[in-house]
Amino acid sequence: DLGEGDEVRISASGGEPIDLDSRDNRQIYLGRTATVRGVVPSQRPGREVVLEAYSRGRWVEVDRDITDENGQFSMTWKPGYAGHRYVRVRRTNPASTESPSGIRTLYVYRKRVASWYGPGFYGNRTACGQTFTSRLMGVAHRSLPCGYIVTIRYNGRYRTVPVVDRGPYVRGRDFDLTEALRNYLGFDGVDTVRATA
Repeated sequence: DLGEGDEVRISASGGEPIDLDSRDNRQIYLGRTATVRGVVPSQRPGREVVLEAYSRGRWVEVDRDITDENGQFSMTWKPGYAGHRYVRVRRTNPASTESPSGIRTLYVYRKRVASWYGPGFYGNRTACGQTFTSRLMGVAHRSLPCGYIVTIRYNGRYRTVPVVDRGPYVRGRDFDLTEALRNYLGFDGVDTVRATA
């Protein structure tokens, strides 16, 4: 599992004008710093690049760097809230035909308490209008909108699922996992998970 104090690097690769390192992790705990590394393929030193994060409907600059003699750069960002966060890198003075790097997803987790449910509810309608079955993959939450996408991480496994129901109704718990999600994650009883919501 991710270490609480680890610096996590996010990345991607491809034939874009700016290549982001593809060996790095894209999962981080809220309050930790993400490091974005990559290269401007021209490999000329002194190119200024900008790291941008998508926030409230627009791209916002969060860091800058100057490429080294190999065209490499390294920038950091500390996300302010959990969720599926989006980042990209661009040059400050790109050619008219040059586009930013591809958009990459950073999974920012926070600690949550979860339980699970299933037997006894099969065949019923969920609060979100689905038929509850042993194969329904999702979570119940008291206030997140139906269909809201959340990633749950437990013991090194993770899965991105929708909110499919309301609950849990036990004080101190944040999510109820469906039995299908519970089985996928190897979850049992009541325990702490990492969630992007």
